[in-house]
Amino acid sequence: MCRAQSEPLLETPSVTALLAMSEQTSTKMKILFRTVHAIGKKARPFSDFEWMCDLDEQKGIAVGSTYRNEKQAKVFMNYIAEVEREKIKENVKTTKFLSITTDGSTDSSVKEEELVYVRFSHLGKIESKFVGIKSVEKADASHISQAICDIMDQVSDDWGSKLVAIGTDGASVMTGSKNGVVSKLKGDKSYIIGIHCMAHRLELSFSDAVRSNLMFQKVEDLFCGLYTFYHTSPLNRAKLINSFQALGHTSLVPTRIGGTRWVGHLLRALDHLLQGYQGLVLHLEQIQSPDSQNVRSVQKAKARKYYSVAREAVIVRFCGFLHDTLTHLSSLSTCLQRSAITIAEAHSALTSTQALLEKYKTRFW
Repeated sequence: MCRAQSEPLLETPSVTALLAMSEQTSTKMKILFRTVHAIGKKARPFSDFEWMCDLDEQKGIAVGSTYRNEKQAKVFMNYIAEVEREKIKENVKTTKFLSITTDGSTDSSVKEEELVYVRFSHLGKIESKFVGIKSVEKADASHISQAICDIMDQVSDDWGSKLVAIGTDGASVMTGSKNGVVSKLKGDKSYIIGIHCMAHRLELSFSDAVRSNLMFQKVEDLFCGLYTFYHTSPLNRAKLINSFQALGHTSLVPTRIGGTRWVGHLLRALDHLLQGYQGLVLHLEQIQSPDSQNVRSVQKAKARKYYSVAREAVIVRFCGFLHDTLTHLSSLSTCLQRSAITIAEAHSALTSTQALLEKYKTRFW
C-alpha cells in the first residue's frame, strides 16, 4: 500500500492531457466539418472529400486518419443540414408572415423534383432559405401541392396560417385559377397572393416581343448558324482563333443564344459578335476564298452565307440596338433575381428600365 502510494501514477493521463487531447480532436473535427460544408456550398461530389483531406495534410493541416471517407462525409453533411434546418425552424417560428417560392426540376435519374424556398423577415432583414426538395410521382397540381405541404410541415406546424404569398413560374399547372398549385395551397384564404416570377416574366415578355420581328429572326438564324459552324468543327474554331491572333485581338468564339437565362445568353452572343466582328469576318472571308485549301464545298457555302448576312449594315446596326437594349434588360433580370429584393426595389428597377427603353423609341439605328 505504501509503495503503491509512493510511486507516481505514470499510466493515468492527467486532466490537462485529457483536455488537450479533446481540444486537438475538436480542432480536427472542425476542419473536417468545414471541408464538408464547402463541398455542399459549391455543389461538389462527396468523393472530393478524401482528396481535399489529403490536400490539407500536404499543407501541414492535421486532420487525422479517421473519418476521411465518403461515407463519413455524408454523415457530417446530415448533421450540418440538421443544424441549419433547426435555425430555419426557429426563425419561421418567430416570424408573423412568410411566403413560399417553389419550382420544379429534373434530377440525373430523370425524376421530377420539387424545390421549396421560404422567404420571411428576421430582425428586420429579409431572408430567403432553402427548406427542402422532394420527388414528385406525377407533375400535376395535386402531387406538387402535396409535396410542398410535406416539405413545409417539416419546418413549421403553423406555416399555413402565416402564408401570405406563393412565387412560381408561369406554367398552367402552377397558376391555374381553378386547379393550379397556387389555388390548392390558397384554399379559402383569398388574401394569399400568387406571384409569377418577375425574372421569368421578363424573359417571356422579351421573347414574345421579338418573335414576330423579321429582323430578329434573321439575326437569330445567324447566331445559331455561327455557333454550330464553330462548335462542331475544331478546325474552324482553331482557324478563327488564328484570325484573332493575327489582328492582335482577344479571341471571342460565337456562343449559343439558348439556355435557362435566355436574355443573358443572347447578350453574351451579341457581345462576342460585336467585339470580335473583325476577326470573325476575316475568317469567313478566308474560308470562302478560292485560294483556301482543304475546305469542303459545304463549308465554303455556309461561310459565304454567314459572311453576306454579317456584312449587311442593317444587321450590324440592329445587333447594336439589341445589345443596348439587352444590357438594360439583363441588369434588370439580375436585380430581380436577388434573394433579398423588396417590392419597392423591384418597382424602382422596373420603372427606370422602362424609362430608358422609352428613349430608344426615338433613337435611329
